Amino acid sequence: MSKKLFFWGRWCLIVPLVFVLMLGLVQPVHAAEFIEGGVIGAGEVIDDDVFISAENVTVDGTVNGALFAAGNIITVNGVINGDVFAAGSQVIVSNKAKIAGNLFIGGQALTVGGEIGGSVFGGSRSMVVQEGTKVGRNLYYGGFSLEVQPATTIARSLYAGGYQVILKGEVAQDAKLSAGAVELSGKVGRNMVVEMGEVDQGAPAPPPVFFMPGNVPMPPAIKPGLRVDPKAEIGGKLVYTSNLDMSGQIQAAPAGGVVFQTPVPKEKEEAQPRGLSRIERISPVVSWIFKTLRNLITLLVLGGLALWLLPGVLRRLVDQLRTSPAPAAGYGALVLVVGYVGAFFAALIILSIGIFLLIVTLGGLGGTVLGMGLSSLAVFLAALGFLVNYGSKLVLAFLAGKWIMQRLAPNASHPHIWALVVGVVVYVLLRAIPFVGWVFGLLATLFGLGAMYLVYRAWRAERLASAEQPAV
Repeated sequence: MSKKLFFWGRWCLIVPLVFVLMLGLVQPVHAAEFIEGGVIGAGEVIDDDVFISAENVTVDGTVNGALFAAGNIITVNGVINGDVFAAGSQVIVSNKAKIAGNLFIGGQALTVGGEIGGSVFGGSRSMVVQEGTKVGRNLYYGGFSLEVQPATTIARSLYAGGYQVILKGEVAQDAKLSAGAVELSGKVGRNMVVEMGEVDQGAPAPPPVFFMPGNVPMPPAIKPGLRVDPKAEIGGKLVYTSNLDMSGQIQAAPAGGVVFQTPVPKEKEEAQPRGLSRIERISPVVSWIFKTLRNLITLLVLGGLALWLLPGVLRRLVDQLRTSPAPAAGYGALVLVVGYVGAFFAALIILSIGIFLLIVTLGGLGGTVLGMGLSSLAVFLAALGFLVNYGSKLVLAFLAGKWIMQRLAPNASHPHIWALVVGVVVYVLLRAIPFVGWVFGLLATLFGLGAMYLVYRAWRAERLASAEQPAV
């Protein structure tokens, strides 16, 4: 697979990373509104940033600030004079909505409508940009399916990575896509670049990929390949990379012509680039297998230790995730933000105090503060990294394994061990899928971290309640 294909595949990472980083950078420290009940009624005006979480969230009023929403079904119909950050099973930005800033959304099924003054960042199983939607800047998407309906306008460029992209609207500048199936019947003002890699047009369309638990219907999958409708318009070049020449399916004439290139020559030119490991130089396939096996063995070993040393904690985490998946995902995103963004600001504070003390005390105390502070911060980041990279994955894998075993072998001996093994194997295989595997990893992180936070919060509340009880 060519380096370009990997490059455009990485665009998928922009969506969750920007969502997480921006969520931490813009949230206020002291002033904000925390809404209970999940509803901001029509005619209601809030002159502040808003945090709202419930099973079902509906925003019909006006928010003069940023909106942070988490829940099962989130519907935004009102006016948001700031950025919107929303994570849920379904996120619906209706045609009535007006968002002055950027829109960051993640979930199973996303619907975008109305007017968005800034850019749209989406990560999901599917996203539909409704007819008549206006996006003031760029649209970034990573997931299984993206559909941009007719009469939609994207004022700048479209960047998308996943299985399929159906573009019926208008992109004013460039469309840069990394997908296995692309259909264009709309308009691209400048260049359209499509990275497809290996395509088998004789194969049937794959079944919808389930990126997270839930029963939200998936859109039908289209057949692999590139198809350009006769009514489509491309103001610049159409450049596509694939193992197959699809000129017969390109029925419109781009103003800059069509450039077809295969990934094979590129791979040969870039054979054995500097910086690759010995295994990666042997074969990309061997490298993929090696990394998958390494991930599998690591998670199985850590999962076995967790079952041996902390069986009660692991089961409580799984029960928490099973009973409240949507809140877990929302809190998982917040834990990720608070952890890493908070660590960044903590490092700045430690450095500032340490440098000040170095100047005032001429060395000694400042060096001690820097050494102890930065060492403690390094330990915290190492622990957080362990939970993000491994602990969170084990929680979701164990839950998935229990669900599978209850249906396939409910009377199996050692059910917890088999649940762990089956769940880890399934997760590792899904995580290893090119282009879309990162979504499984991200969702496992959010669900797992959220479950850990909710269990910790419940444990802390129990401890505080016990401490407040008078001694007999």
